[in-house]
Amino acid sequence: MLTQDAETIVYREKPLPLLLRLFALLLAVGLVTVVPAPFVIHADWTTPSSMWLLAILCIGFSASVGIAFAVIALVSATELRLDGRSGTATRVLRGPIVNRSDDYRLAEFGMPVVTMRESSDDGPFPILNLPLPGGRKVQMACFADRAEAECWRDRIAMLLSGGVGQVDIG
Repeated sequence: MLTQDAETIVYREKPLPLLLRLFALLLAVGLVTVVPAPFVIHADWTTPSSMWLLAILCIGFSASVGIAFAVIALVSATELRLDGRSGTATRVLRGPIVNRSDDYRLAEFGMPVVTMRESSDDGPFPILNLPLPGGRKVQMACFADRAEAECWRDRIAMLLSGGVGQVDIG
């Protein structure tokens, strides 16, 4: 969600709902412990090396997918505050494990770009990419249509370039 208050633009990601986080954690625990269990239980020193290799591959794949689900469950939501008065930006990560705040100067940001991403169900939707200092970027996908995304792109570009005017988004 993007909002503007005077010379400050704030972008907040919605965190994953608690039940979805718990479901992802349940999947992670199952993939890391339950799926590899039969491979470990049935393997012994007389098992041929080709079967050991297959068991190691299956355990490794299952564990890596489980770790991916754990990361999804524990990921932090981002809040980005672009303050035109002070010329700084603050990026706050809030989550169940990581709570961190980074400060940047607005002059270090790249210009925002609107791209259209294809979706199989709803058709294309706009994404506003804002490059952060250090090569990362914030992707904002909270727009009804391309025109709204372009209005917000213009607002952010004006703020980054030192302008303080507001663009009407209708």
